[in-house]
Amino acid sequence: MIGIVGATGDIGLECAKILNDYGIQSLKLGYRKKEKVVKSKNIFKFVNLEDINSCVEFIEGCDCIINCSRYSDSAIFNLIDTVNKNRCILIDLSYYDFYEKIAFGGGTIYHGVGSSPGLMESLPIIISKIFDKTHSFQIYYASIGKFTCNAAKEYLRYLNEDSFYATSILNSGNIEPYLERNKTITLPISSEKWMLFPYIDKRTLKVCREIDVENAMFNMCINDGYIYNFLKNIRSNSVGNINKMARKLVDISHLDNIGKTEFCGFVLEAIGIKDENMIEAKLIIKSTSPTRLTALTAAAVSLLALEHDNKSEVKDMSEFPWLNNLLDKMMDMDSTFYYRSSKGSNIVLDNIFEGEV
Repeated sequence: MIGIVGATGDIGLECAKILNDYGIQSLKLGYRKKEKVVKSKNIFKFVNLEDINSCVEFIEGCDCIINCSRYSDSAIFNLIDTVNKNRCILIDLSYYDFYEKIAFGGGTIYHGVGSSPGLMESLPIIISKIFDKTHSFQIYYASIGKFTCNAAKEYLRYLNEDSFYATSILNSGNIEPYLERNKTITLPISSEKWMLFPYIDKRTLKVCREIDVENAMFNMCINDGYIYNFLKNIRSNSVGNINKMARKLVDISHLDNIGKTEFCGFVLEAIGIKDENMIEAKLIIKSTSPTRLTALTAAAVSLLALEHDNKSEVKDMSEFPWLNNLLDKMMDMDSTFYYRSSKGSNIVLDNIFEGEV
């Protein structure tokens, strides 16, 4: 059985719907607020991650847990300990900054599962398999959607981490400032015009080291509007009152999206060597909303993990053993999800950081 913690939130509800529609019945859905429970063919059960006994009761009978909830440090260790003792699989949307220090044995954890973190770091790994040697790549994540308060808080905390370098790229192995400010691009997944918000952090650096690439550009793509103007100066703002800033981010996200239809997607371009030739590879992904894409990714990772034997380990999504099967699994599970990959031969680009996609 698959259990979902935080099942009454937006992503949890979407994840349950995707799994049910795919034929996975009788999910165990964890909730904290009884008024959010609805009639369903699934099993609803109260769970409080702050209470170790509640974790034990919820996980009983589950082979895999998908954690879509926000939690404190003490709560996540309750969940980790219980997964460990029950030797089951945990799929967590949050990225564990502490995961290299976890003393773990018994269960299996894949964390940082979703769009960003998640696909943002995993897609370069997938496309690197095309080459004998990857030379450079640039990835764009574009979305139209509204922030929830919890998502806004988590995003603001992330942007203020010491390991986060805003408006930066990786050039010849060095983190350098991105000098083309206020550049507008178009992408082949929408008719919108996008402002670039390039960044480097410890997760993206880890991926670049793994595929041995020294030139990379990771871009959040945002419509020119209130959110872009708010975020481009985020490092100069104080996050002392994060609740106030999060509320502002929620409010302006609603203003920016008036009259717009939700969607999200990725565009990835890479250059590398294959059979002694320089070639280019492209990957395009599109989904109906940021919530849908994150939920679909978590659901697909959980099913792939259940279909295979898993080692007792803690890995982030970019290290998921069946990453090469992920996009096909997502397309099989969701008819609204689309991806396409292509490659060309003998392509030479003077500068990967110039020009529109």
